[in-house]
Amino acid sequence: MAISLMSSWISVPKRKKQIPPTSTFEKFIPTFHILIATSGRPCLFNMLHSLKDELTSNDAITIVFDGEGAIQRSTFSDDWLKGHQSNIKIIEQTPNLGYWGHAIRNKYQGILEPKTTFIMNADDDDIYVSGSFQKLRQLCINKNTLYIAKFLVKHNNVQVPSQLIHIIQDDIGTPCGIIPFELANKSNWEYKYGGDFDYYNKLKEYVSDITFLNTIIYIVD
Repeated sequence: MAISLMSSWISVPKRKKQIPPTSTFEKFIPTFHILIATSGRPCLFNMLHSLKDELTSNDAITIVFDGEGAIQRSTFSDDWLKGHQSNIKIIEQTPNLGYWGHAIRNKYQGILEPKTTFIMNADDDDIYVSGSFQKLRQLCINKNTLYIAKFLVKHNNVQVPSQLIHIIQDDIGTPCGIIPFELANKSNWEYKYGGDFDYYNKLKEYVSDITFLNTIIYIVD
């Protein structure tokens, strides 16, 4: 069973922002929930650090440590969360589920709290690009659209996806999707290499539209 190690979300008080008096309608600003599956590698610190200045108090992070001892192996401590404004929850998943984090995504994507506009998935050994969420807040304006952004494979400078038209096997990855929260559980991550393609390929049947973004938001190290 999954044991929640923190009984409540960790959050920083919201900063009050002035709304211009000329504003007639409140502008839609999407919110994001990042689901991170980790086997307990210390490089998780770098992933969390890359998100610290990207997310607001309306966003969330759920970190699922896969298996007994994963938290200890990671050397995780509350100090890693200092400076974060987003709502953060830590879960220890026992027994471990494996399968590159796909099993964790299947189990938790439908029960994440708090609910946001979109769900995104990250691995513990990568990082988000600085300023990427500022861009996503401007681009992701339809809560029922599946947005596909790019990631960069650092060692060979390859961008994925390599095109902006189709969801293609071996040309999409887990972190590419900005997934409508309410539709995320309509598809499952297959327990095989390339299971991320199967997830997105099926999900496209349920979303109102698919929009490819020519924006690198994520770096695979």
